[in-house]
Amino acid sequence: MEVSYLADNAASAALARIGRTEDIQFSPDNRRLAIAGAKADMVLVLAVDMDEAASGGPVRLGDPLVLTCPDFDFPHGLFWLDDARIVVANRNGLAPILDVPASTKGGARIEAASRLVIGREAIDRLVTPGSVTAIRLFDDVHDVLVCNNYAHTISRHLVDLGPENRVLSSRILLSHDLDIPDGVAFSADARWIAASNHSHHCVHIYRNDPHLHPGKAPDGRLIGHAYPHGIRFAAGGRLIFLADAGAPFVYIYRSEDGDWSGDREPAHALRVIDQDTFIRGQLNPQEGGPKGIDLSRDGRILVASCEHQPVTFHRVDAVIASLVPPGAGEARAFAPPTDVAGFKALLRHQLAETRYDSTALLAALDETRRQLAAQQEAHHALSQEHHALSGRHHALSEAHHALVSAGKGGLLAWLRGVFRR
Repeated sequence: MEVSYLADNAASAALARIGRTEDIQFSPDNRRLAIAGAKADMVLVLAVDMDEAASGGPVRLGDPLVLTCPDFDFPHGLFWLDDARIVVANRNGLAPILDVPASTKGGARIEAASRLVIGREAIDRLVTPGSVTAIRLFDDVHDVLVCNNYAHTISRHLVDLGPENRVLSSRILLSHDLDIPDGVAFSADARWIAASNHSHHCVHIYRNDPHLHPGKAPDGRLIGHAYPHGIRFAAGGRLIFLADAGAPFVYIYRSEDGDWSGDREPAHALRVIDQDTFIRGQLNPQEGGPKGIDLSRDGRILVASCEHQPVTFHRVDAVIASLVPPGAGEARAFAPPTDVAGFKALLRHQLAETRYDSTALLAALDETRRQLAAQQEAHHALSQEHHALSGRHHALSEAHHALVSAGKGGLLAWLRGVFRR
């Protein structure tokens, strides 16, 4: 059921200017809503109040914060790390992590500096990052997954946002049979990773365990949709909500026991865009439908976004109740490693993979250098040969000139002899 919203004048004006949107997410405390303004090179953050929506009232939006950053370049995906920090995936750039200022009454426009940028170093393996998700391991250490849209990979980055603000490790996590991964999500307990596989019209689902590697085939797939985009787990990991960029629907998939192995068709289709708006946005079969989606923390409200409809809210608690038995949808929170040895083993594994990737990268660079050196040597040899040929050509030109000159002298002497007769 669609829920109306009321936006104050400043919020309405900001929504009217945002243009093409690609992702949307509630902050963890449900008090703010971030929307990626791709073509506008900004992130719009709105204060959101959903208290009245539970009793049939509207969602209230206000105090818009237009967030810009020198590191924004077509912001396509975003994810709140906590209530004050956000990571943004820029399809034409990198993935900066920023502090989000507190809301200002009436709104504001702020240019923020990046706290940390994933992708500054070549070893981070970021190419056209389009979507991002993360989970906090402990303290300020986060496990960040990035969809590299046109490199057709998903990379994993361990980042420490403590005093040093650094990327601890990076590696390519998944790539097998991916063609434009356009959305990624952890389940609440981090047991599963779901990735939208745009060009293959499916979602790949993987067990999040130490055996993940670029050649790993998915453990499960979601099928029965056109162009998958935004994706979210719900109901304790027993449901997955999926935005279809090529249709006016958000599809809901169900796993009765939370195991996502095998192929699944949608259990429910929720229309989130009216037909006129959908047709206006469908410039090609891959567009027109919802791009970004998210669920409120209590699972009652779904928010969706697309270029011609920046925000739309829907009550989904009744649908969830019809798909998940009472008591079965209790969310299990992620439990980070409690023993230091376990975490050190995880970190050691990640760093080993990073070293392997960096060694391969350095080997590729060395091979490139060798090829360039060989090309330079060949170019030098060709230059010398060209110089020698130029010398020979000059000598032949002089000889030809001498012969022509001698020929002219002989012809004149013969003509003189003829006329004397």
